[in-house]
Amino acid sequence: MLMKMLCASRAKTLEEYRRAVRLRIGCFWAVAMLGAATLGVTLLLMGGQIAEPADTAYLQGVWCGIGSGLIMAGAVLALRTRRLLKNEAALREAMRKEQDERNLAIQQRAAGAAAGLGLLLLYLALLASSFINLTVFRTLCCCALAFMLLFLGAKAFYSRRM
Repeated sequence: MLMKMLCASRAKTLEEYRRAVRLRIGCFWAVAMLGAATLGVTLLLMGGQIAEPADTAYLQGVWCGIGSGLIMAGAVLALRTRRLLKNEAALREAMRKEQDERNLAIQQRAAGAAAGLGLLLLYLALLASSFINLTVFRTLCCCALAFMLLFLGAKAFYSRRM
């Protein structure tokens, strides 16, 4: 659902929507390739000592799981979406659902709520980490700054585009 929302289209005709769906399939395959690259880099480069052996094994497991998950999610979504292109009625129904004003409003409010709650959790993590580890605190500060800069950049971009 989230990946579909990130690749949403504002197509007016069915042919424009079909092009957007084809582009979405490409994005899904790109996610699968990112997962394959993650898996490959993990298996090739994490064989050397980057930390304690127990930590290295843990990190390998985490990154292999993330890479495998991205491969599966990207491939399944791409194949499912490609099947959608073959069924004209299903394609029309998907276009109608995707462009329904209620669904768009729900997605917009959900994204706003997730951003707000994410910032609240980031603030709480900043507060807690300031008492525990300065490196973690600085890293979280950089994450908060990056989020704010991305927000300002997106706001400037959409204020010119809309």
